[in-house]
Amino acid sequence: MTLAAPEKISGQNLGANFAVTRYDQPTLAELKDLWSSMPGGPVSTPFQSPHVLHAIQTERAGFSNPTFSVFSIRRQDDTHPLMLVPLMTIDRGIFKVATMADLDVVDVNAPVLAKERPIRKCEYDSILDAILEKLTDVDLFDAFNLPEKIGGLDNPFFHSSRMKKLTEVLALSLDGEQSIAQLKTKSVFKEARRKGRKLAEQGVEFSEIKTAAEREKALLSLMEYKRRHLREAGITRDPWSEKQERFFKNALNSYSDGYAQTTLLALRRNDEIVAVALAFVSDSEFHGSLISMGDEHWYRYSPGSVLICKTIEWALERGIRQFYFGPGPHDYKKHFGAQTYPLGRILVPLTAKGRSYLALRALKRIKNELIQTIKLCD
Repeated sequence: MTLAAPEKISGQNLGANFAVTRYDQPTLAELKDLWSSMPGGPVSTPFQSPHVLHAIQTERAGFSNPTFSVFSIRRQDDTHPLMLVPLMTIDRGIFKVATMADLDVVDVNAPVLAKERPIRKCEYDSILDAILEKLTDVDLFDAFNLPEKIGGLDNPFFHSSRMKKLTEVLALSLDGEQSIAQLKTKSVFKEARRKGRKLAEQGVEFSEIKTAAEREKALLSLMEYKRRHLREAGITRDPWSEKQERFFKNALNSYSDGYAQTTLLALRRNDEIVAVALAFVSDSEFHGSLISMGDEHWYRYSPGSVLICKTIEWALERGIRQFYFGPGPHDYKKHFGAQTYPLGRILVPLTAKGRSYLALRALKRIKNELIQTIKLCD
């Protein structure tokens, strides 16, 4: 059955200077071809790399009638793209929403930029309008968790006049000799070095887990350790859905696509895992995603802190400039010198139904605020 196209909201054609090509349901090979078409190479977060997006696409395929698309944007007078925007079109009740490709496991969402095609500040709004004009089959555009920078370059979405601040993320700047020198003098690093020496005396070594068999085994151990720690804390719910768990496995199986990698870093004694972390890594950004410790008898050596310090050193050796600790406002991250960085959101209704969605959302928020006020007054 063919559905009628949503009634579009008319507006000025501000995106006329750009040409937009839409690619629906691209394969992994097609994603790699699109990324390789970027002049000078692509600049992206590791989450917007072909193998991670393909893993997300695979797991989203089973619900919400999703369509995964990549929008390639170029200037009208150029044959090469300056931006790629991966989006997922999903159903939210009766509404169709174009949103970022996400499984609630992604720290940041952003477009992919071409290294040799800088986007001028005066183009930020018009390039977004060019994309919105291509979304003829949706009611709402919802881009969230937008960082200010992408690999050191300004994120045009974050700096668009439509952007509103959404939340914050904790990250560590590894850019500059002075900040690195100050980092290494922090007490948490001194303590981690001391505990690290004690672990080394026990035969524990830090390494990246590279073989497919070892990666699979380490990921299963990480997840089991995490579940066990939560049970010990009285939390019985599973920290991941089945789809999220399969996503981690698929991303790790792909490992690398030439632009970013999904990696496991661990403290190990022979085959025993003392602590392990899963991360998504590009040439400029490190994003921690999962971390857990092994058996309890290692706890007195603070293997979690030792592993974090080791991973920061690992990132420094590779010239990574921004170290993200992963989701959540945990206090321990600030002990390592993490600072807050803003994340933005662009929420734009594209049809009358889209405006209704935002109106209903606002009413729901007011209702919840009233309920909380009444509870406080009781």
